[in-house]
Amino acid sequence: MEAPISDPVGAARGARAYRAIYLALILAAIVFALVQSVVSPLLPLVQEHLHTDAASVTWVLTAYLISAAVATPVLARLGDVLGKRRVLVAVLGTFAVGCLVAALANSLAVLLVGRVLQGAAGALFPLSFAIIRDEAPPHRVATSIGVVSSLLAVGSGTSLVIAGPMTRYLGYSSVFWLPVVLSCAAFVAVVVAVPESRVRTPGLPGLLPTVLLAGWLVGLLLVVSSGSRWGWTSALTLGIGTTAVVLAAGWWFAERRAERPVVDVRLLRLRTVWTSNLVALAVGATVYGNFALIPRFLQASGPTGHGLGLSLGQAGLLLLPQTVGFALGGTLSGRLGRWLSPRRVLLTASLVATAGYGGLALFHASPWEVALVTLVSGTGNGLAFAVLPTIVMAAVPPTQTGAATGLNANVRLIGGAIGGQLVAAVAVGFGAAAAVPTQSGYTWAFAVLAGFAVTGALVGTLIPPGTRSAPPGRHSRGDGGTAAGSLSTGLPSERESGRATP
Repeated sequence: MEAPISDPVGAARGARAYRAIYLALILAAIVFALVQSVVSPLLPLVQEHLHTDAASVTWVLTAYLISAAVATPVLARLGDVLGKRRVLVAVLGTFAVGCLVAALANSLAVLLVGRVLQGAAGALFPLSFAIIRDEAPPHRVATSIGVVSSLLAVGSGTSLVIAGPMTRYLGYSSVFWLPVVLSCAAFVAVVVAVPESRVRTPGLPGLLPTVLLAGWLVGLLLVVSSGSRWGWTSALTLGIGTTAVVLAAGWWFAERRAERPVVDVRLLRLRTVWTSNLVALAVGATVYGNFALIPRFLQASGPTGHGLGLSLGQAGLLLLPQTVGFALGGTLSGRLGRWLSPRRVLLTASLVATAGYGGLALFHASPWEVALVTLVSGTGNGLAFAVLPTIVMAAVPPTQTGAATGLNANVRLIGGAIGGQLVAAVAVGFGAAAAVPTQSGYTWAFAVLAGFAVTGALVGTLIPPGTRSAPPGRHSRGDGGTAAGSLSTGLPSERESGRATP
């Protein structure tokens, strides 16, 4: 492992300077999170406006998902090398252009280009975490990361709340033009407030590992997002799935041999890292499965709808308690971290989310029941989103912060794709021939969400008990902290667990 090419993370900047950095990152996170999910409830309107069919319009979501999955680990790694601010500015500039293209789109093809450009901003969160680790006072690192991380869920929930009223009162195009204004504001804020990185890793990652990584991610997400339409046993699904497996194996071996890997696979042997990634998979499946299922349930109506029959605007308002829960969980994570270890906060988060979704499976006959239990589940999910990055960052050196948290974010995204498909399949699996969910279908799908949360709790127990949030600069001083000293010698181990990783 190469040594940093700049001075170690040291004394934090002044309170006023850091406050400006923090607010700029918060604005950027909110804008990205809003754009990520705002199109989902509007797909029927997009289909009508662009004169396309239901199968084709789903590519608006798929193109974004694939772009974010590929860009997140690669651009996060480039941030470690080229400078986090430099890459973040480029990411936000691309995102703003994507928002403009989407707002001007008069065909599905143009909208897909805009969505691909928007998806490239998926690296925003790991880059922001790395900047916070570099710039924040030590006592504010965990809280700041927790708040910014939870904004991904808060913004996604908020987009579901505002999509209906904006479309009704301001028109269809307003949903696309608002992100243009906000993304430009976020771009300017980051350019003005965020300083360049003081910690970097020398050397660009190799081309072959990058291409192989992109290849297997694209293949995996194509199968996950489109397999139900193509048929899970169709030649197309099996062919792409097999290719993805082969490319993933090739990527693993290429990364092990690469002098400058995209993702240092030795990090994946650290117990804290691989367990946290498995928890992220479960958390992503829970949260994004929730986003795919609950709005549909709230709006389903008629003799075969088996939902609450609400309008888009009413459904958005009923999701407001869940969004409040996301924000509450993100805010509480830092405070709980003062008394509990990050591992215990994560276990608490998973158990709270389990209680919420378990309650939803039992009680969803009226709006007030849904509002109450989604407030609980949202709080648990907000806590989980907030604490996961701090756990990962405690196990890796500052020079690997972007790559490690980028991988964790990517795993969460993949989990979301899997969760969304699985709960939809469970819901319609109990329906009639028309593939319309029945009441029992929704109940079982809600139970699956609770099962994802339980899985996160069970895997979370495998995280080493001594895992702590590491202050900035601890690893770069060569003091034998968690992963830094071990990675510099190429021998993965974890001091925080008190023993070598199995």
